[in-house]
Amino acid sequence: MTTQPNPTAAKAPLSVMLSREETLLITRLWKAESMLGLEEPSAEQRSPQNRELELLHAEHSLRARGLACLDASGNLLIAEDVFRTIGVCAYPERSLVVHHWNQQGQLMQAFGHQRDEQTVLHIQPQPAVHLFHPVDDVHTLIGALLRFCLCDALETASAPELHLEHSVLVQMRTLGEQANADAVHALLLAHHSPPASAAQLTELLASPHCATIIHALQTEGPKTAVGRALTLIHAAGKAWLATNEDEAGQHYRLQPTSTAHIHQLLYAAITTNIPSVLSA
Repeated sequence: MTTQPNPTAAKAPLSVMLSREETLLITRLWKAESMLGLEEPSAEQRSPQNRELELLHAEHSLRARGLACLDASGNLLIAEDVFRTIGVCAYPERSLVVHHWNQQGQLMQAFGHQRDEQTVLHIQPQPAVHLFHPVDDVHTLIGALLRFCLCDALETASAPELHLEHSVLVQMRTLGEQANADAVHALLLAHHSPPASAAQLTELLASPHCATIIHALQTEGPKTAVGRALTLIHAAGKAWLATNEDEAGQHYRLQPTSTAHIHQLLYAAITTNIPSVLSA
């Protein structure tokens, strides 16, 4: 039996949850090698025999759930909405990639993709399970990503910004992870941080907190441009934003931020040509 990317089956629900193998099968129909967030198979799964068997099981699963069917010639047809949604994620023009570490230090990822005025949210609610959710526009996508990383209700704070070298920023994070608040405060003051800012950052790092890094990507043909990272340290409705001030990533500006401010930066990141769209 042959397969082909002919999306003429019945339309699927707006959101679709797929296994890793089902997602791989549909990306193969798109002739895409992979996509962001699609984990690599194990060494055992990489064997051609195992891969083909997994894809056959994925085909049977899609057909059983009404997300695919066979035409009269035995070709596999994927439901139109599902096929189109995966295509946006396999070949995005613009993307937002979220790496979020919760208070327990566990890494969670989310992706937002845009192509031809179509916008899709991609998250992984369980291991080897992927949720793809088309959304109406970029603002809706950003709102969903901020909810995912617990940045959707940040209070507006007021404190002077500060400037730190990368090595100092690493020391600050390490001392914070060790719950050494006095050392964090002393380190910040030793590097000429405003006292009010040093106090706020120390309080944040001394409490259970999350860390989130967001990248903007833009693809044109075979080339992908990566925007500067937006890094957030946040907890209990308060957040500080770190952005690098040079291409080498050796100097950072830290400032208190809010949900509205982050939303504005992410909107610019996905709608403005890289580079330097994430400068605050």
